[in-house]
This record gives sequence, C-alpha cells and structure tokens, in this order.
Amino acid sequence: MARHLPAAEAPWNHRIGRIGTAVAARAKAFGLEVVGVRRGDSLDTLLATSDIVSVHIPLNRDTHHLIDAAAIAKMNVDRSSFNTARGPIIDEDALCDALQSGHLAGAGLDVYEFEPSVNARLLAMPNVVLAPHIGSATSRRAVRWRGSRAPTFIAFSRRTATQSVI
Repeated sequence: MARHLPAAEAPWNHRIGRIGTAVAARAKAFGLEVVGVRRGDSLDTLLATSDIVSVHIPLNRDTHHLIDAAAIAKMNVDRSSFNTARGPIIDEDALCDALQSGHLAGAGLDVYEFEPSVNARLLAMPNVVLAPHIGSATSRRAVRWRGSRAPTFIAFSRRTATQSVI
C-alpha cells in the first residue's frame, strides 16, 4: 500500500487477489492509495514506495522468505510491515534486525515463521503487534465446519471408514 502514488498508477483492483482486494477496500476507507503486485512481478517499486507493506500470498517454494533482509533493505526507513498470510513468507530474523535497528517502524503479525512458537525477539519488541490467526473464525464458518465434519466424527466413533483424516 502506498500513500504517494497517483490513482492512475495504482490499478489495485486489477492487480491483486481476493484477500488483497478485501484488504485494499478497507485501506482505501482510511484514505490510503493501494498498489499491488501479482506473482512474478517485481516487488522493488512497491517496497521502495510503500508506507505499509501488507502480505497476502500463499506459501510455496517461491514465496518462502520473499520478504528477507534484501527486500526489507529496499523499504523506506520508518515504514511498517504486516504479514497475515503464512509465517515463513517473512524472514523473522531479518524483520527483527530491521525493527531493532529502526529501519522499520513496526510490524503486525498473526502468523509466525515457526508456528506455534513465536520468535522471542518479536515478543519483546514494543513496536510489534502479535495476534492469533483468526481471520476466518466467523460464526457462519464455524457452523459450516461443524456440519461438514460431523459425519467424519460419527463414522470414527462407530469405528467405520471416515471420509477424511482426523
């Protein structure tokens, strides 16, 4: 997300996925201009021009430590980073180094590189907000989950074949 890019140069609604689009809509409500990149696009401009970097991508071989020391070094000083995707996308040691040195102003995480463990350095930092990953924990989803899992638990309790692993 960037504050200083003209809207014509930030066609966010065509450049980011479903979750990124939802986050972008909320960011725009707070007056932020939003930019996004798709898989394979360079992050360099985004990192260099954004006040806030919010990550919403799947974890795979290409995205593991996508935000590493080199990527963080490209970010302007005194910026913030948020990861609500998958923990290992951000190299937590590099993030901690940048936070301690003052290169980054802060970070917000609800996923962690070595879940369920949380990096002790992150726990000790006053400029870090840590939260559980509960974005999908809605009452409607809980009802759906229970309903979809009930046959499996019933089959398991009757010692018959289950449709999925428990």
